[in-house]
Parts: sequence; structure tokens; C-alpha cells
Amino acid sequence: MRVVSQIVSVYLMLVAVAIVINWIATPVYYSESTGYTSWQILNWFMVVALVLIALVNVRRKLAYISDPDEGVTRRYLEVNVAFYASIVLVMWFLANWFGGLFGNREGDLVSEIRLGMWQFINPLFVLILGSTSAAIWRRVSGG
Repeated sequence: MRVVSQIVSVYLMLVAVAIVINWIATPVYYSESTGYTSWQILNWFMVVALVLIALVNVRRKLAYISDPDEGVTRRYLEVNVAFYASIVLVMWFLANWFGGLFGNREGDLVSEIRLGMWQFINPLFVLILGSTSAAIWRRVSGG
């Protein structure tokens, strides 16, 4: 199980790095004729990462038992923020991705809003992937 957890952690971190690199490089290579081909490919890796972070953060939330007298602790915040941010990310990503797959008309106000939403989704994706990957790695390495 340790090796699987390490593989998942590395995968999540690699997807986060790929998102950052592609997000920064997109204005450099993007042309109207080719579209966002790299994002279309990367989105499939992001869906796998989305499933993994959702499973990991749901598992962390269910495993965490807080003491009512303890108050709000760092661990409580880590678990709950990761869990709820993952839920928001799943909703935003799937709504935008499926909307883009099934009806992205040029000049449509909805498609313009959808393109703007990626500016929120990608940074949130990187933050959640990075924090979840680090949490998995710490748990496996005993830190």
C-alpha cells in the first residue's frame, strides 16, 4: 500500500507541475488555428487526478475524528479545507469541461464565462493537487 500511495502522490504532483507549465506556456504557443490541443489532452490526466484527490480527501475527512472540546486545530482546518475545496473543484471542473465538450460556440456569453472560469479552476487545481500530494507523502513517510 505504501508504494501505491507514493505513486499516487507523485502522479498528483506531476499533474500539478504540468498544469502550471502549460498554463504559463499557453499564451506563447496558442494560435487560433490549432486551438488548445494541449489542454484537451491534459484534461484527461486532470480527470484522473480529480478522482484521486476526491477519494483521498473524502477518506481523510471520514477518518478524522475531532474532539468537541479541542476547538479548531490546524489538522481540522487541513482536512476540512481540502475536502470542501475538492468538492468545489469537482463541480467547477466537470461543469466547464462537459460544457466545453458539448457546445462551445464562438461569441456565446456562456462560453466566454466558461473560459474565464478556467482562471479559477487551474490555480485551485494546483493548490489542491500539491497539498493532497504532500499530505499523502507525509503520511506514507511517517512525517
